[in-house]
Formats: sequence, structure tokens, C-alpha cells
Amino acid sequence: PWRALLTIDLQRASRISRDGLVRPTRDVQIIRSSRDATRAVGALGRFRVISSDIETWGDSSLACVGFAGESGKAYVFPAEYLDRVAELFGDSGLTTVWANGIYDLFVLKHRYGVRFDCRIEDVQVAWHAAYPELAGAKEDKRKHRFTRKSLAFLASLATHDPWWKGDYETRDEFFIYNGKDCCITLDTWEYVQAEVARVGAEAVYEHERGLIWP
Repeated sequence: PWRALLTIDLQRASRISRDGLVRPTRDVQIIRSSRDATRAVGALGRFRVISSDIETWGDSSLACVGFAGESGKAYVFPAEYLDRVAELFGDSGLTTVWANGIYDLFVLKHRYGVRFDCRIEDVQVAWHAAYPELAGAKEDKRKHRFTRKSLAFLASLATHDPWWKGDYETRDEFFIYNGKDCCITLDTWEYVQAEVARVGAEAVYEHERGLIWP
């Protein structure tokens, strides 16, 4: 299966050689007041598809919830603004896109009582539907080989972001990291959707997507 990934890498290298490398800009706004929260909810409400992601602290309590309605702008709500976040998730006309959202949805729904009326999409589930055998390879200390269908792996195919995972030390940097995840998830969703359609895996994806809540 690695031949397919090598082909993708060579195609990307060809495009970069021809067009140059342009890094995307990711602007992240951290919500710091009720006024900020109201404005952010209003801005996000203008989009019908937004990406979302959560972060948790070391004790597994909620740290923040991030959103992006466009790839260059994210809003990150610290946990104390969860009631405003819930307004977005309760919108039945909204689609939210996640990366490994099974974890995030469990935390929000079962630990914090958030109600979800929005449609749920997931980039990792979609990629698995199209290419279940293709993912980044990893080897642990015991030389056990496994794959990691992660956002970082998908971003290496879909975007030109520099490495950002784990790039934080302070609270604000942690929240900015969350916002970048949201922006990158949104860009990745566009790429993965196109691949699912190209290989005719829409029905497979809808089946797998239907298993997220169970």
C-alpha cells in the first residue's frame, strides 16, 4: 500500500516545484468574554459547515472547544463558555466536521450533557471508508508496527501546514493549537470528501458514519 502514498507525495512535490510552496495562514481567536462568545457564535452561525475539536486537561476535564467555518479563522471557547457552544451543536441545520470525533462527542454528550442536533461528519472515518489500508506507519518501542489514521497524517496529504502537533507550553498556546486543529480539519474534509467520491465509497462512508453514536 505504500506505493500509493509515494505516488501522492511525488505528485505534491511536482506541484510545489511548479507553483511554489505557500503555507496557509491560521488565525485563532480565544474567547475571553461573554461579548466575544456572542460575536463568535454569530460569526460561526453564518456557515452551514464548520469543523470542531475539543481538548482536555490531564485529568480528562474539558479545557476548550474550537470551531472553524473557514480554513483561515478559528474560534476557541474555554470550557466556561460551554453553554454558548451548545447553541451551535443544537442547530439542526448545521453540519459539524470532526477528526476522531468519537472521543470528542463522548466527552461532550455523556460527561457534560451537550445535546447534538447537528449533522456529524468525520474526516478519519471518511478516509477509512475510502482507503482502509492507507495510513501513516508507526513503530513502538517493542517494534510492533501499526497504522495511525490521525489528523496529522491526513494533513500531510491535504495541506501544506508545518508540523504543529504538541507545539504548546502555555494555556493560550494550548488553545491556539486547538484552533489550528479545527482549521486543518476543515481543509482536510474538502480533500477527503473528494477522494470518497472519486473512489465511489459514499455508501460505505454513510454506513460507517452511522456507527459513530453507537
